[in-house]
Amino acid sequence: MKIAILGGGLTGLCAALRLKEASLPATPEVIVLEERPLPGGLLQSTYQSDYWWDNGVFFFNQSNYLCQLLPDLFQPVADQATKAWLKDGIYNFPLLKQSKLSLLRGAFDYVYSYIRCTLGWDGVNLHDWLRYRLTARLLKLSGLETYLTKLQGLPPSELSPRIGELRLPMVHEMTRPGRTLLAFFATQRKIKEMKMKRDPVVYPFGAGVGEISGRLTELCRAKGVRIISGAKVTELIREDGAVLEIHYDGPNGPEVYRANFGISTIPLEEVALACKPGLSAKSLASARQLEYMDLKLFFFIVNRPLIFHQFFILYSLENYHPWKRLLCMALPNGLNAVTVEVTFNHHTGQVAENLEDIIIKQLSEELRLFEPGEIMVRQSAVVHRAYPVYRLGFEEKVKTVMDEVESARLRLAGRQGRFLYVSTPGAIKSAIEAADEIIQSIATMG
Repeated sequence: MKIAILGGGLTGLCAALRLKEASLPATPEVIVLEERPLPGGLLQSTYQSDYWWDNGVFFFNQSNYLCQLLPDLFQPVADQATKAWLKDGIYNFPLLKQSKLSLLRGAFDYVYSYIRCTLGWDGVNLHDWLRYRLTARLLKLSGLETYLTKLQGLPPSELSPRIGELRLPMVHEMTRPGRTLLAFFATQRKIKEMKMKRDPVVYPFGAGVGEISGRLTELCRAKGVRIISGAKVTELIREDGAVLEIHYDGPNGPEVYRANFGISTIPLEEVALACKPGLSAKSLASARQLEYMDLKLFFFIVNRPLIFHQFFILYSLENYHPWKRLLCMALPNGLNAVTVEVTFNHHTGQVAENLEDIIIKQLSEELRLFEPGEIMVRQSAVVHRAYPVYRLGFEEKVKTVMDEVESARLRLAGRQGRFLYVSTPGAIKSAIEAADEIIQSIATMG
């Protein structure tokens, strides 16, 4: 039994592990095809002399599947904070600069809407309310309209309410009455203590998130997974619904791999174009209309051991800030690594040439995080297809493509594979689900 995983990011590696650890009559042959030089997807760290930084803004809670898979890798972060810059000040995120009376009104609104949903007046469950009422209310209450506009490149009025539905776990955690009432009566210090006790923040400080990718790769190879880096899928032929013929350009030139099953984690439009001979014109057109926001990342090594906290994430909710989020992380050698994220759509807008100077000026003169003279190293990078754009009506396009591409033999998984706006746990969950569906199919075949 041969199974091909298209894409060796976090989703693909977790799916491969799941397939290898399954209790099947015969151990399947699993191959991972990764276009980049190294597996791991976005979970990479860059090293330069004695410095290193993560190629993105990452943080993990202890309940994350990765922490369970690699328990020795993560360390508790005793000093950490998540904040937002709003109206010339830094406030706690996500509650921000809201009166306790506003929070209390939010709690009562939640209870009222929950009762209406329970009685069937506004839908069968909270999903309906979350999609059509809570999303807009929370955006207005928290001041997140600007942040979401930066993230998606669209005003909230042009965004699908599907964003609220996919973020259901986070929204539910933020707004349930007990949590809101606690915020109303407790001090911020007490809330932080309870949160850290319930689900503490952890991080691989030894060598950054790149260590996660390396360890996952080692686990896969130890289980017998074959990983081919530098392999770009060019064509996918589905023969009579029973065999997948995968054409790819590998390190040694064009190759062909014939598999019984496959899991694709590469961007949905790419796998659709690879299946081009068997797809309708409508599906191909829908695939080409899917949009993504790219990331421009700026990295600074600062000669300052601590900025605010050992691990500090800051969101910008101001229109005049081109950046949307940054991470300040104290390094073991007494320095600080600062990563700044700027989102842009490469089809409709480009990043200004002097953007780095603008960001440094804002961080040093306005926010006073560090002095320009303390910057020791500057680097930048671009991440393509970082966030799917949820424009109104995108659901129909995605469904059109997935209905023709996905089958019992070929499953789609991950943020890019299923065009999902989900966090790392959500991406891993889709990988496990796709692997379990194939495992079930194999077991049924006997």
